[in-house]
Amino acid sequence: MTHTSTDAVRHYEKALEHLLFFRDEVTTEARAAVRASPHSVMANVLTAYLGLLGTEEKDAAEARTSFDAFRQGAPLTGVTPRERMHLAAASSWLDGDIHGSGRILGEISVVHPRDALALAVGHQIDFFTGSATLLRDRVGGALSAWDEDDPHFGLLLGMYAFGLEEAGHYSRSEQVGLAAVERNARDVWGIHAVVHAYEMQGRFTDGIRYLDDRAGDWTDGNYLKVHNWWHYALYVLETGRTDQVLAVYDDAVHHEGSAGVAMELLDAASLLWRLHLAGIDTGGRWAALADAWAGREDGAYYVFNDIHAVMAYVGAGRTPEAERLIRDREAWIRSTRPEVSNVAMTAAVGLPVSRALLAYGRQRYDEAVDLLLPLRYRLHAFGGSHAQRDAVQRTVVEAALRAGRHDVARTLLSERTALRPVSPYNWAPGRGSPTTWATRPGRPPTVAGRGNRRRRSPADERPRRTRRRHREVRGAFGVRGRRQARSMSDTLTSERFEVRRARCTTRRGRCTRSRCRWCSGSRPEWASPGRSRCRCGPAGGTRRRCRCTRCGCTWWSRTRTRWASPSRSRCRHGPAGGTRRRCRCTRCGHTWWRRTRTRSASRRRSRSRRGRAAGTRPPRRCSHCGRTW
Repeated sequence: MTHTSTDAVRHYEKALEHLLFFRDEVTTEARAAVRASPHSVMANVLTAYLGLLGTEEKDAAEARTSFDAFRQGAPLTGVTPRERMHLAAASSWLDGDIHGSGRILGEISVVHPRDALALAVGHQIDFFTGSATLLRDRVGGALSAWDEDDPHFGLLLGMYAFGLEEAGHYSRSEQVGLAAVERNARDVWGIHAVVHAYEMQGRFTDGIRYLDDRAGDWTDGNYLKVHNWWHYALYVLETGRTDQVLAVYDDAVHHEGSAGVAMELLDAASLLWRLHLAGIDTGGRWAALADAWAGREDGAYYVFNDIHAVMAYVGAGRTPEAERLIRDREAWIRSTRPEVSNVAMTAAVGLPVSRALLAYGRQRYDEAVDLLLPLRYRLHAFGGSHAQRDAVQRTVVEAALRAGRHDVARTLLSERTALRPVSPYNWAPGRGSPTTWATRPGRPPTVAGRGNRRRRSPADERPRRTRRRHREVRGAFGVRGRRQARSMSDTLTSERFEVRRARCTTRRGRCTRSRCRWCSGSRPEWASPGRSRCRCGPAGGTRRRCRCTRCGCTWWSRTRTRWASPSRSRCRHGPAGGTRRRCRCTRCGHTWWRRTRTRSASRRRSRSRRGRAAGTRPPRRCSHCGRTW
């Protein structure tokens, strides 16, 4: 580090450490490094980066002024090539070319893969520009050059985990993110990556549990805590507890003591917009949030912030202010040179999305759909993560429902359910909409009568609200979707029980003796509702579901013991009918049903080496890969 004293190096290393951990002290240490060595290249470059990473127009203007003063007065003789590249990257970003700055930082990472500053700043640039591939590969390309014993290696894994999640590798992202947090418990970016992985898989109960268990590591001492609280509120929103969502909003996301920075305000706008789409009354929160955005008086600096400001104005019913912001950005585009990255981002995505949000607020749903549909696969161009951009994706769904464009809504919901089949939002699209799937034109509502009543099974012992979602989904996808809807309702029921596990793990059962129903207060997660006895005692027993491989019929078999398997009971057709067992290949994962006649009469059965007491082991063969065992 040229022109840098020992004291300045110490402050610089502390500032870099705070930056990787997202600590509030990073700015203090960076300024201390500049004071200790005013002509230090890397100290001034780090200060310039910090002024840009917050996406605040005023901070960026101050950083540009101080950086220009440094470049005019500092002697640049003897500066290393890497420092010159950092100077070029910072200058490019300060001039508005954020993509050019990211490319220069990428070149630094190729030549110097252990440059933590280049990797961290480049990683954030990829996030701001919505480049999922670079989020993954910029850090992934440097991992092999790092020693696993390096104290910063775990923080690098946290960045890589987030890149994996944005690129769609959710299981791998979870694995790497957990390993990163295991190395550094207060790695809030690693925690953030795991939370994103759970979000994209619809595992909201796992996300709530994970954030609760790690609450002491992310809730204070960093400037990512509000964003992680936002993720927590999204998880709670999936469970349907909107009162707790609003409590999280008031306590942690936005309140009178909030700093009013853009990173926090956009999280607040995104959360309230989701509630607005669901038709949930948020009281006076929209007005307070719109006042906070209006008080900033931001110019055209970062389109992602502008879109969330429009959300706040539309949600508060202040459409003239939203129109004024859109007109201002249109004029700015015409008067600004195209080399500025925000020009293309605003023109291509920002303005159409803002107009669509305004049209939605004016209940011109057809117009909103027409504006957003062509942008669905280009929304990443204005930055942010998949979870953040999902607010716009949900707007398309709700607008299509309200506009009566059911073919479009069906296609969008089919895409969503294929990706996140356990998300309750995807299976209750009519919430808050004047037109629901069950009563849409061309599909008369089902009339329940004596002739079409069916026998209720234990799967129907689900909360009334979940059964209503079942009916909505069945109306949406017709007869072909009934089995999928029933399976989804069962999944939602299990998720709901899992959410309430800390309070009570009450489970439902049915007695085969007197057909009474009861709740067993069994605490362990593995306890099955069919493995608890009712008040009728041991003679009552339980019921299990069986399937015949001959005729395909299903029935409830009575069993007295825990170990009895449903596949060891016969159907009404006798031994010739047989039962079916589920097999899985441990090599390729292929699964299939294997037919067996009785417990002991199979020709392919053979005794295990442990004799009769150990039971029998059926030889199995995978029809997919041919392996036998």
